Amino acid sequence: MAARLILIVLLTSWFGFSALLHAQDGATVTQKGKVDNLLNGEHRNPKFVLRDQYRHPLETLKFFGVEPGMTVVEIWPGKGWYTEVLAPLLMTKDSSAGIFYTAHFPTGVG
Repeated sequence: MAARLILIVLLTSWFGFSALLHAQDGATVTQKGKVDNLLNGEHRNPKFVLRDQYRHPLETLKFFGVEPGMTVVEIWPGKGWYTEVLAPLLMTKDSSAGIFYTAHFPTGVG
């Protein structure tokens, strides 16, 4: 249990620090039209679309500096709301395609 807590604290600290660096650099989603199209895409679960007003996906992507072609790791993806946004954004048809990982952990351990 303690090891899991330490891992969570370290990862949270790293992602927070990384996001701060991106925010200071002024990193933004360069293909806003692509993000708007994917947020309104038919692949989206209607229940997830309703949550957009609370989760602010475009602002979140801008804050973390997520761009097409990046490598992104989603930790504890839950029911897939962010997966539904991130996977199509990172997928491109050219050589600059991003890589998207989801990190699942076993439940009931510890």
